[in-house]
Amino acid sequence: MRLKGQGDMALKTTELSRRDFLKGTTVAGSLAVWNPWETLTEAADWLWDRTKEGADWVWEGTKTGADWVWDGSKWVANGLASATAQVWDRVDPQEKIVYVHEDLYPFVVGGTGSAAVTGWMLNTFRAGLPWEELPGDLQQKYRLAGGEWKNVPQARQLYQRVPYAVRLGGPSAIWQFHKLQDWSHIVPKSMGGNVTEGIWWDRSKNRALGAQPMSQAQIMDAHRLIFHDNVIASMRHTLNASVKGGLTGVALSVILSSLTHGLAYAQGDITLKELYTLVGTQALLTGGVAFALSGAVTFPALLFPALIPIMAPLTGILFLVGLGTLGFEMHGLAQDWWQFLTTEAGVGPKPSSP
Repeated sequence: MRLKGQGDMALKTTELSRRDFLKGTTVAGSLAVWNPWETLTEAADWLWDRTKEGADWVWEGTKTGADWVWDGSKWVANGLASATAQVWDRVDPQEKIVYVHEDLYPFVVGGTGSAAVTGWMLNTFRAGLPWEELPGDLQQKYRLAGGEWKNVPQARQLYQRVPYAVRLGGPSAIWQFHKLQDWSHIVPKSMGGNVTEGIWWDRSKNRALGAQPMSQAQIMDAHRLIFHDNVIASMRHTLNASVKGGLTGVALSVILSSLTHGLAYAQGDITLKELYTLVGTQALLTGGVAFALSGAVTFPALLFPALIPIMAPLTGILFLVGLGTLGFEMHGLAQDWWQFLTTEAGVGPKPSSP
């Protein structure tokens, strides 16, 4: 026979045991479900998504800015052409014509030389190094990358994922890149991955990974290394373009300033030492301007190859504007030299005697 109080106590004991059991089951289930690695993976996914959104935003802003620069450049070019035509119509042909102000001389001459070199190089970069021009052993490298045979379209995809500036360096630069980079499968084929679903990654890290899939952190590390190699290669091409642009600016400056100040020396207005000083100073300034402008155009174009089709014709327009301006300058110098030679140096046809 069981008392009423004993039944109530047994009932409470049973309820407490059930509650403790459910609580323990919930905690154990939570511990089983929560995984620190999955949390880190989710955080990496979130960071990667935000990075891609930021990259998309930068890309849209870059395209908008490029459109604005293109429209502004056309407006400036049209304005310069109109102003130059008006000046040309009003200047007396017998007067000395000097269109380039002394303070702007390095920028006009240097900008013209820089535009000529960068325009030519950007058009070269635009063509790049197509797959068909790769040596046979390098094509074979891509067909066997990752330890799996690939057809030509698949191998071409792997080649196109080599950093753009590295590809511009030619076969030797590409082989140098592959000394440290392997084709790493993001998802191995044994786990359902595709032969082209991969990324160029550090050779030692890729081989240490083995047949495991790449994590988001490892994929981000591979993108970082690719970006680093692209920056280094871009800097090499930029230095090359800057040197060529600077030398072109120096050559143009020496020719034009020698004619300008040489006339002053011939007329007795300056000494020979002053002539050398003026020519040398302007050559250095012009070369420096051309060096800086060439680098400022080439480096961002290589980092963002989508800008090359925009910047290549833009540099062509600037070159034509600068060439036209310098053409007017040369026309004026030619008239001044001819007047000096015919009046003071006694060169030219002699007037016939009556």
